Amino acid sequence: MNTVPIGKEVEKNDIEIVEPKTLFDPKPFEGTRVKIERVEFTEFETHYIDGVWDDKKTIMQQGIMVITEPVTQVTNANGMKSDIRVKQRFSLQKRVNDKGETTWVVSKNPKGKLWKLCRKCGVEYPSDLKGKFVILTLEPSNDANDDRMYLRISV
Repeated sequence: MNTVPIGKEVEKNDIEIVEPKTLFDPKPFEGTRVKIERVEFTEFETHYIDGVWDDKKTIMQQGIMVITEPVTQVTNANGMKSDIRVKQRFSLQKRVNDKGETTWVVSKNPKGKLWKLCRKCGVEYPSDLKGKFVILTLEPSNDANDDRMYLRISV
């Protein structure tokens, strides 16, 4: 361990710069066929309000979380094992009926990813996705400064 006196001005070679230790590399799992283990309701905050992005405001959105069986298992520095699963969130569409009551529905719009996944798996309802097989794909981070890749369900 290199010890530097406190208060000393930092110089170029005082601190070593190292690459992070990665516990999981998703690249070998691209194209893997995996079974859906659970389909759950979820609620999350979103900046999309009536289809328009608003940086200053968020609302609560309901959705469906699709969770796969473990893809692999990793061991951390303490020797603890953890299962790696793919979790993907799909938004539900808010509908207001004639009485003013709000319900959350699966949109059959061709751009609707949950409906697209249901059709791809040959089911009509999200609850029927449990036990179906899906293909995993790699997706880059949304942040342009982040070079990480994430496993997603191919829709």
